[in-house]
Amino acid sequence: MQTMNAKIAELELTEPILHDELVERCKRGDSRAYSELYQKYSKAMYNTSLRIVNHTGDAEDVMQEAFTDAFRSLEDFHDKSTFGAWLKRIVINKSINQLRKRKMDLIDIEKTNIGHLPDEDGPDENEVALKIEDIKKAVGFLPNGYRTVLTLYLFEGYDQEEIAEILQVSHATQDRVNTLLAYCRITAPFAGVVTKRYADTGAMIQAGTASQAMPLLRLSDNYRLRLDFPVSVDYVQDVRIGDPVDVRIDSLGRTFTGKISRFTHRVDETTRTMIAELEVDNPKLTLIPGMYAEVNLRVEERKSALTLPLDAVEGTGTAARVYLVQQSGVIHFTPVTLGMETAQRVEIRSGLQEGALVIVGRHAGLKDGDKVQPKLSTAQAK
Repeated sequence: MQTMNAKIAELELTEPILHDELVERCKRGDSRAYSELYQKYSKAMYNTSLRIVNHTGDAEDVMQEAFTDAFRSLEDFHDKSTFGAWLKRIVINKSINQLRKRKMDLIDIEKTNIGHLPDEDGPDENEVALKIEDIKKAVGFLPNGYRTVLTLYLFEGYDQEEIAEILQVSHATQDRVNTLLAYCRITAPFAGVVTKRYADTGAMIQAGTASQAMPLLRLSDNYRLRLDFPVSVDYVQDVRIGDPVDVRIDSLGRTFTGKISRFTHRVDETTRTMIAELEVDNPKLTLIPGMYAEVNLRVEERKSALTLPLDAVEGTGTAARVYLVQQSGVIHFTPVTLGMETAQRVEIRSGLQEGALVIVGRHAGLKDGDKVQPKLSTAQAK
């Protein structure tokens, strides 16, 4: 394995050296070196010219003229760049000159409709998957100015400043060129996570219209999630924008804190609830849209409140009462006034003192005045 790696490295290092040797031999008038350089670069230079002039005959002429000029100017070639890059610049300049002979114009994109290009084989407009070679063919249908700019930018690797220098365009024209190049890049309106792709790499996307538009992908801003939840009509008046809300995710075993961002100001007549919306920050993308959540909305809070388990109270409203066990062990029905209520406990506003014993659980068969032997449970009054 070490021997093979050494040989590979040696080949990579000697390849540019061989080209430099060919150039030096050409400078000394070696005709065979001219032929070898031509064989190495002719196909690539022809393709570069063809993508610009879009005509096989013109591309052949440009390629031949470029080699002729390059061979005549070998003394001007220095080692500041590779021979291939130097030759490509000559080919590009000659290709642009060839277009100028056809009166090539960089057309204002606002006056030109480039959204619908003719299809060579009449493919389906809804979904067209093209390979790189097919995309190059599609570029050939563009006007000369567009085709030249896109070729230099996409296929030849020149940046915007270099393209402006090659085309010798003014600042105003350069702005139009930059606008054209901007169509090669799609920028999302916000940062997020790609949750679905509708197009593969290399696919041609048709311009969207009012009647037909194919999305490229679905982008979700999962760094801040929204959750809609119903609020009972009894607590609608207590909902305020900015109030903190606890969100419990059982699948994660964690509780997150969000804030109410908006609510509908309307109670549904069927469910007698109002829809409120809260936002939860999700910087580490721990939460995933679609998870089930339990919302704990604090509409009112009282400190040092006297509460009982729900099954210690019988009845509701003004008919609420508890089974009070007196010191003698005798049961006494005691009416109480109820206050706030949670999922497990209810507040006792009046009718009962702290430390009193009440019966928790089923009350069936018990009557006022019955004597019992009380047993303190963990669900004692608080």
